[in-house]
Amino acid sequence: MKKLVLIGLMLVGLVSSVFGDTLEYSVPPGYQIVESHNYGKFAVFKKDNIYVTVVKIKDYDINFGLVHKASSSNSFYKHYMNTWWNDYSNTKTLSMFNGQFFNVTTFSKTPLSFPLRSNWNTIVTQKDPGNLRTLKIYNNNIEAQILYDYNSDYLKNSKELIVGLNPNVDKGKNIKTGRFYIGGLHTNSSTLKYLLFFIGVSNTQYNMENELYNWNILEQDIVMMDGSGSAQMRFGNLKVYGDGIPTYRRLPNIIRISKKY
Repeated sequence: MKKLVLIGLMLVGLVSSVFGDTLEYSVPPGYQIVESHNYGKFAVFKKDNIYVTVVKIKDYDINFGLVHKASSSNSFYKHYMNTWWNDYSNTKTLSMFNGQFFNVTTFSKTPLSFPLRSNWNTIVTQKDPGNLRTLKIYNNNIEAQILYDYNSDYLKNSKELIVGLNPNVDKGKNIKTGRFYIGGLHTNSSTLKYLLFFIGVSNTQYNMENELYNWNILEQDIVMMDGSGSAQMRFGNLKVYGDGIPTYRRLPNIIRISKKY
C-alpha cells in the first residue's frame, strides 16, 4: 500500500513540476501527462485504462457536428476513425472523439438518435425516447451548459449542441466495455469553463463515474455518450478504442477539437 501511495505522490509531483501554479483545475492522483498545450488549457492525461482530455472552451474550437450527410435522406455516412482523421483533420486539429448515438445495425449510413447542432447550424432535430441530457456551447464559444432532458428551445443561441444520456441510465454499470463521458468544470463560475472528455477502455460505468467525481465534476455536469465499440479517440498517432482492440465499428458523427489559431 505504501508503494502505491508513493507512486501516486510522484505522479502528482510530476504534474506540479510541469504546470506549477498555472492550472485552473486539480489533477487527481495517479494521472500521467500525455500531452499539454497553453499551460494546460488543452491537456491529455492517462491513468491505467482511462484517458482524459481537458479543454478550456474559450481557447479552442470544439465542433460537435462533423458529419458526412447522405444526399437523399436523413442519414449520415459512417466512416472508420482513421478515415475521419485522414480526411477531416488539418494542422490545427488536436483530437477527435466519437459523437452522437446511432443505429449500429445499419451498414454504410444511419440516422442519428438525438439532436445535433454545430457552427450555428442545426443538423438533426429528431429525438429517440430516453432519459437525456443536453450539452450546449454558447456565448460565442466561451461558455457551456449541461441541461436536463432536451427541449427545442435549447437550440436558440447555441453554437454547438449535442444530446446524450443521463449518467443514471443503466448501461451495464458493472460490465467492462468501452465508455465515453463528457463532463464540465465551473472553475469559480456559474457556467462551465472547461470540458473534459473521458474515454475508458474496457471499464465499468461505476468506475468511470467515480473518476469524473475525482476530477471535481458534479453529477449534474455529466453527459454519458455512446460507448462499447463506438467509444473511440484519436490524438495524433495515439488511437484509443474503448473495447481495447482496433474496432471495425464505423462512426457517423465526430467531435473535433482544434486550435483556434
